[in-house]
Amino acid sequence: MNEYQLTVLQPASVEILWPDLYALLAPAEKFAHGEFLIEDILSMVQNEKAFVAVMSHRKHIDLAIVFEVVVYPRKTILHVLAMGGSGFDKVMNSCWKDLERLALCVGASSIRAMVRPSMKRYARRVAPEAKEVYTVVERPLGE
Repeated sequence: MNEYQLTVLQPASVEILWPDLYALLAPAEKFAHGEFLIEDILSMVQNEKAFVAVMSHRKHIDLAIVFEVVVYPRKTILHVLAMGGSGFDKVMNSCWKDLERLALCVGASSIRAMVRPSMKRYARRVAPEAKEVYTVVERPLGE
């Protein structure tokens, strides 16, 4: 039996667990490039713009993942907005089928994340089948 469990949280559960989820997700804020603050995630969940899945081990939340569903004219993506905690390798090894079912359930054909170089290297080790799709460039305006 798999000791690790991936669970999608209802908005009410996110509200109850918010102090713990916030603590897990807070380190990700410095990599958001001003796109969002961690506190914005709670209102996104409450407004059904995003949802949170957690990976638990023996009833302890090890990893929180914030997803948003991005719909393009010809493709739907389950986008990882933020992730925090530990055990991404466990998700890939133990919970991948659950994550894949989740993505298919929301109509997605793939799971995508914009990651910094160190996470890209890590992801290649634990998910070698993941492919680089884009290189993101950004130019600030008004400077």
